[in-house]
Amino acid sequence: MISSEDRGFLYGDSLFETVRLKGGELLWEERHYARMLNSARELGFKDERVGEAFEALHEASHQHTDGLLRVTLSREGEGVAFGGEGSCHVRWRPCVMPDADAFRLCIVEGAYFPQDRLAEHKTGSYLRAVMVRREAIQRGFHDGVRVSLCGRVGETSTGNIFIVRRGGVVWTPCIEGILPGVMRSVVIERLRAQSVEVEEREVYVDDLRDGESEEVWVTNVAFGVRGVTEVDAIGFGFKFLKDNDFVDLLGEAS
Repeated sequence: MISSEDRGFLYGDSLFETVRLKGGELLWEERHYARMLNSARELGFKDERVGEAFEALHEASHQHTDGLLRVTLSREGEGVAFGGEGSCHVRWRPCVMPDADAFRLCIVEGAYFPQDRLAEHKTGSYLRAVMVRREAIQRGFHDGVRVSLCGRVGETSTGNIFIVRRGGVVWTPCIEGILPGVMRSVVIERLRAQSVEVEEREVYVDDLRDGESEEVWVTNVAFGVRGVTEVDAIGFGFKFLKDNDFVDLLGEAS
């Protein structure tokens, strides 16, 4: 049980990682560990607590074969503002692969803030993602694209975005106010190893509407790489995605 005095519960003062468990193996564990450790150092958590978190993750992985394991590490309470206490918890849930036939996104304006450096860390302050997904579902879509007030594209509620431009150049929003996803880094490395040009750059809604964007993908560790069929009534294809097979990233169709 989580204490009512837990700082993650009280303030969202926590770090977490959601790791894909497949065949008893924690996939891309080193990348998850490195990301949490980097966040811990930047946000003032102790290094050894990250080690504690991943020890708990390993213990939990022995109880399941497949699924998603989330480890949450809240800040120790001694000597910090507003009081409270720290803890470490692991939660398992099944990994349900999404419907492959359609994945429709809508634009959610005012939900992306490029100067928000805290958004570059996976913290327990997750209400913005909840509200983006909630709005998208209410509007009849599967998820939303977080967009700044000036039309700059960030990420979805829980995934990074890739855009295939005419000619085969791939764009993805640079890490400014968005999470550096583990699957994002895997996909960038995979594409560059295949001599595909990948640009980490500012992306705008107009880039989705100018007729030069042929495909849109969303990536996260739950489902890997997923092609988007529509963004606000603009349709997209799957040729590049099918020609550059990403199935083996998780061993399943995505």
